[in-house]
Amino acid sequence: MSFFKNHVGFNITGAKLQLVEVDYKESDTSAEPAGFYLENVDEEFFTEFWDSSFTETKIINILQNAFNEITLRKPLQTNFISFSLPNNFFKIFQLPVEAKITDSDLRDHLKWEVSVLYPDYDPESFIIRYIENYNGEDKKVKQAVVLAALKKYLKIVHKFSVRNNLILKYADNAHVATDTFLLNKSAVSILMDEKTFSVSVLKNKNLQFFKTYEINSVTEVPVILNEEINLFPVIKSGIDNNQIYMSGDFVSESLLNKLGEVTGYKFLLLNPFEKFKISSSLKTSDFISNKSHTFSSAAGMALRLI
Repeated sequence: MSFFKNHVGFNITGAKLQLVEVDYKESDTSAEPAGFYLENVDEEFFTEFWDSSFTETKIINILQNAFNEITLRKPLQTNFISFSLPNNFFKIFQLPVEAKITDSDLRDHLKWEVSVLYPDYDPESFIIRYIENYNGEDKKVKQAVVLAALKKYLKIVHKFSVRNNLILKYADNAHVATDTFLLNKSAVSILMDEKTFSVSVLKNKNLQFFKTYEINSVTEVPVILNEEINLFPVIKSGIDNNQIYMSGDFVSESLLNKLGEVTGYKFLLLNPFEKFKISSSLKTSDFISNKSHTFSSAAGMALRLI
């Protein structure tokens, strides 16, 4: 009996809804070898670019229209879903905390930090998640990467799920979801979007560093990244085999070449599908053969039930 049932990972960007559906097939119930199979990989652009000023009703309708188009092409085989959300749905920061602080005291402290850093927001409008790690030799102090998600967006994906008789299992940051495929490595990864990019550093399965950057043009990325690598030793020390992984939209061959030229490192497109088996209906999919790096967040969420 399979321990894993179909699960769909959705990723929301400012422009589109992406979907990756995964199933585990047993060798004794299928002519195909046992393993994790990609059952569906698809995306649909929104009718208009997502804007934070939109009402809840308008956002749900935009999501619904995109979802309808995807499922008309191929209906879901499950009602279990998870969502990854873009960086601009979060307030993200990093700070040192005492190693012996209790979870309760840390949560209170982080709520206070949010109120100071973002005075225009009510701290109660966030769900605050933090990822702790020790970064350095001082074991009395640990680092906390804080991801404060705006509740209104979490409520929207929940209402969307209920409307479509779907069971929402998880919601997470898009870059954290992408890093699912790098947990067994020490690695630096970059997630690109149209107006932002983010950098994360993983060591021994721990998130050591996470930072987001707003940009007006993709031409700013090589300069900013080179400055940050030189400014933060944790980034430079996290680069393994002189390689940095890239994923998300707006990653072109010319950008990869320019990044390598400016920083001296090799930039690789992250392929979240390389260890999956491909269902026969997807063998010729351009999303898998040429655009796999753009689906890393959705694929990471699809694996959350493992």
